[in-house]
Amino acid sequence: MRNYFKKITPLYFFVFLQSSIFAQITKQNSNSNASLRAVYALNENVVWASGNNGTVLKTLNGGQIWTKVKSPIDSLDFRDIHVFSENSVIVMSAGEAIKDRAKLFQTVDGGESWILIHESKQPGVFFDSFDFWNAKDGILLGDPIDGHAFLLKTDDGGVYWSKVSNFVSPELKAGEATFAASGNSIVVKGKQNVWFATQNRVFSSTDMGRDWSSSPTPLDKSESAGIFGIYFWDEKNGIVVGGDYKKENEGGKNVAFTKDAGKTWTMDLPTKLYGLKESAFMLPNKTLITVGASGVSTTSDLGRVWNNMNYESYHSISCKGKKCWLVGKNGNIAKYEY
Repeated sequence: MRNYFKKITPLYFFVFLQSSIFAQITKQNSNSNASLRAVYALNENVVWASGNNGTVLKTLNGGQIWTKVKSPIDSLDFRDIHVFSENSVIVMSAGEAIKDRAKLFQTVDGGESWILIHESKQPGVFFDSFDFWNAKDGILLGDPIDGHAFLLKTDDGGVYWSKVSNFVSPELKAGEATFAASGNSIVVKGKQNVWFATQNRVFSSTDMGRDWSSSPTPLDKSESAGIFGIYFWDEKNGIVVGGDYKKENEGGKNVAFTKDAGKTWTMDLPTKLYGLKESAFMLPNKTLITVGASGVSTTSDLGRVWNNMNYESYHSISCKGKKCWLVGKNGNIAKYEY
């Protein structure tokens, strides 16, 4: 421990302490014991979350009161969610299509009722994550089919989804796939940029998925290890986080950064990120916060120094302004603010 602190410069040490002292994590009552996998903060008051057992939750007052809304189907596992407005939301069910679990539902009345907007019956299909550039254009990633990434696109706000042809969809290596852990395996930014991650590669497109390129990352890869979340805070700078879900408290090669829109990824950092991480977000004060089964970690200098705020398990995070909401197992919801 003494050697660790000797290596931190005074400036980094000040930032480390400042982040620790003024930021706080406050637990909230979710009124649920579900394993929560996805969260979306529309603003500092309206936040939605979703998880297993058909669970969909919302708050209209920043988490003072969380309400369980009517579920589309109680047996489904909703691992991603996108909020367009206080009342308009799409949830994604992760699961095997042949078991009738690959579905997308939308509500336009705040969860009073749901419409099935897309489902797949194709053997091998398993939805992983989705995102929207705007109110109309969206993209969904699933497990690979016939050696290609499974991609769906919509240009009408999710009313109709079409499969991207294998002539366009990237070809993957044998055994290469995506972890559907926290709704963070595909992400969009700007007007047309999109990235998605497999175990240790990142695929990128600058034209809404019409053309793709790929780049390796230095993260460890195995059946249980690799990239669990990808996030970009602008069109050039981003992060991938991960680890091994069978060794949640071991670090290893579990984080990498890009400064060139995903063309190259590096992890030459003096300190290590602790344990399995699944989601990340950049705050307005340039603090980068990551969450996962190993807990919550922050950095104010792009990973030169990591601050482990706690060791409680969370799967996903979403932020608006100076506030973030973290969700995890057993209905675990907390608010981070500074």
